Amino acid sequence: MYFLLMCAAIFAQIVLILIVITNKEQVQEDIAEILESKLELYGGANFSENATQPFDLLQESLDCCGVTNGTADWSESSNRSLNWIALGNSVDVPDSCCVTVEENCGEGGTLSVQAASCDN
Repeated sequence: MYFLLMCAAIFAQIVLILIVITNKEQVQEDIAEILESKLELYGGANFSENATQPFDLLQESLDCCGVTNGTADWSESSNRSLNWIALGNSVDVPDSCCVTVEENCGEGGTLSVQAASCDN
């Protein structure tokens, strides 16, 4: 019985891997869409549990900044990070975008920040 259960689990993992591989483009689009929705919430009323902390963790862990356009995702022209901009950060990026994360290191948005976007 245990053997059959393990075989079924391995088979399910193989099927899942094949689905992800064959639908890689769709999976990437879905992930980018989820990230963009979190980007819009960044800095909002429920920021710590809903968007800010997870997004900061993602950017720090993957050494990236923004979703698809790098630091430009945090700019006023991108119209994506509305809460962030409403807080007066139109030329800044979050500190989690910095190569070396320190308080206020994202001010100005160009000095020593990650160039890659998180969708790569």
